Amino acid sequence: NPSAPVNCPLPSQESCICDPGYILSAGVCVPEANCGCIFEGFYYSEGQSVVLDGDCGRRTIVVQQRPTGYATCSVENLGSYHTFDGLSFRYPGACGLTLARVMGPSPLPNFVLTVEKTEGIQVSIEMGEGSNVKVDGQVVGLPVSVGSAQIRIYHSGVRGFVLETTFGVTVRADWPHIVRITVPSTYSSTLGGLCGNFNGDIADEFYTPDGVLLNDPQLFADSWRDGSLSANCVDPNDSWEPGHYQNSSQFIEHCSIMAMHDGPFAECSRAIDPQQRIIDCVQLLEQTQGAREALCEALRGYTLLCQQNGIAVEEWRSATHCANTHYEVCSTSCPASCPSLSFPFQCTSQCQEGCQCNDGNVLNGDRCVPPVGCGCYHSGRYRQAGETFRHGEECQFLCVCDGITGNVHCTPSSCSELEVCHVLDGEYGCHPRPHASCSASGDPHYKSFDGTYFDFQGSCRYVLATVCNDTIGLPHFQVDARNEAWNGVPVSITVEIFVNVSGHLVH
Repeated sequence: NPSAPVNCPLPSQESCICDPGYILSAGVCVPEANCGCIFEGFYYSEGQSVVLDGDCGRRTIVVQQRPTGYATCSVENLGSYHTFDGLSFRYPGACGLTLARVMGPSPLPNFVLTVEKTEGIQVSIEMGEGSNVKVDGQVVGLPVSVGSAQIRIYHSGVRGFVLETTFGVTVRADWPHIVRITVPSTYSSTLGGLCGNFNGDIADEFYTPDGVLLNDPQLFADSWRDGSLSANCVDPNDSWEPGHYQNSSQFIEHCSIMAMHDGPFAECSRAIDPQQRIIDCVQLLEQTQGAREALCEALRGYTLLCQQNGIAVEEWRSATHCANTHYEVCSTSCPASCPSLSFPFQCTSQCQEGCQCNDGNVLNGDRCVPPVGCGCYHSGRYRQAGETFRHGEECQFLCVCDGITGNVHCTPSSCSELEVCHVLDGEYGCHPRPHASCSASGDPHYKSFDGTYFDFQGSCRYVLATVCNDTIGLPHFQVDARNEAWNGVPVSITVEIFVNVSGHLVH
């Protein structure tokens, strides 16, 4: 647990500690790169020989496979893709698409990253544009650690999210329009998706899920679409006001700031060639008819790329106007936030441009507030001040967050007989039990609770629905319908309804 010193709730004490760059492993200080492994819930140091079951049927030697480097893929603006191996291509469209996934059997941890360019991002976690994310369908506040601490999610600045994993895969979502995924070299030649196969060769990026190599980026990207979505995939770019820049010469002039020798990107342009970015920028301005926001997004994408590689960028835009915030060209990627008032994990990210909370304020969701505006931390989840929520496997406790003390108070309170405890629309709690309808209509036509349609022309009194087998805990009811022949023709209609609820008859 490299972040233990940061998150330790105990006071400091006199003791021996590891020197900087070293970490404790099985009682010995070792270089941070020489940590061992967590396997089946137990920690093993590197090189340790382990018998894995009681009958000595499995034995292994711990060998930590370590990356020699990392690569980043990004999706930016209106359909600009930059693969792990460095190929850039465009694919307009707002469909659900697979960016990266592990192909075939692999000893490496499996992951799938899909992105839907509408209002959210999925990586088995849905990130919306508000202060919450969905983890396995349930809305949670940030920061949060899930999957036995294998996954950590936190805000990075006011408008960004970071998802980190213990196996080296990192996803960054910087609203709007920018998603970046970074993977270690251990995944080389094992991946597929719009981010490519990560084998160091840009000539063979366009493999389909079936292993067919294509030459056309449009057909390649189409093959990685989520087939469950509508075929009508159009980018929602009408929110960008056109006409600020008038012609292609202005487009080139403004986009070329990325290559100016004395400009804000001078240091970065010497290390990371901006020519492809300039081409993408001009195409984006053409697509949006010269929208100012389009230029800002193109320059922002190059800024984040430079900063991720540890290269400084000078200020290139004016301050924004967000409550209790200010703009910084190199702001921290690990801001202080509720509830801990300090960053809860070990921060390894480079700085990045964006809005930063003013001194004396901390992030509360996606807003900057004074510390007294923070909520509570309970069972690994952050709760807003005054928030009420259910807790327990059967929702047997009703809890409330006291924003003054930061404590959560819970009282026993079970769901009613008409409710069930589960996750609905991202909220865990007591929700009404699902309903179903049965109908009798016409000459007559019947529809059962499970959706079966049938015709029946009998002219007696019939039971439409009743509780069977003296079901314990459910109120008893019975609904009857009486049919009679209709005007001498061989059809019948429903003329009377009888409802009996716990002995009370309604006719």
